[in-house]
Amino acid sequence: MLVLPLPWVLPFVGSFLQFLYVEDTFGIPTDSVSAPVYWTGAAALLPTLGCIGLLLPPLALYGWARHFHWAWEKSIVSVLSTVAAVVLVVTGGVAFMSRTSDAAHRAARDVVNATAPDFYFGIQGVRICVQPLKSELSVHNGPLPTDRPLLTFSTDGDVIYLWDPARFREHGGPDPVMSVRSAEVSTYAVSDGQSRCPEQP
Repeated sequence: MLVLPLPWVLPFVGSFLQFLYVEDTFGIPTDSVSAPVYWTGAAALLPTLGCIGLLLPPLALYGWARHFHWAWEKSIVSVLSTVAAVVLVVTGGVAFMSRTSDAAHRAARDVVNATAPDFYFGIQGVRICVQPLKSELSVHNGPLPTDRPLLTFSTDGDVIYLWDPARFREHGGPDPVMSVRSAEVSTYAVSDGQSRCPEQP
């Protein structure tokens, strides 16, 4: 019975974990990142099954107590089983959320150190250089740096969201997230270790 809601639970949990990774850590809207549906489900599979597994001992205790007629309504066994189930599921959920946040913070450190972040369940950050195609750009939270690589999770949409590791290092400085219309710039990926973008003629 516990596995019946999985087709509805997995997309919700997976989307929430992707939100934690992209939007909560980097400030980039999750809907700007296109991750395949199967990766969204894969991100949620282990946390969901883990929480279901944590539910089994309290349920087994309650079933065992009922078998011996010890679990009458509002009995100590019923209360303890319910409390244990809630505590275990909440603890498991927090642990998996913490793992996602840790992965996102490792990715941020990688970008700060001029390294491409690791792949995370359909989400791949890319370090890119951005070059304007026109003199006046529609940049939100500009100005747009063109002399150093920036992080993006997608360049496919009408708007490109960019994360600036240099701004991130400036505690109390400007927001590291900016956006620009994709039609107004050209982008190209850079290799690990490259910390500057070449000047364009």
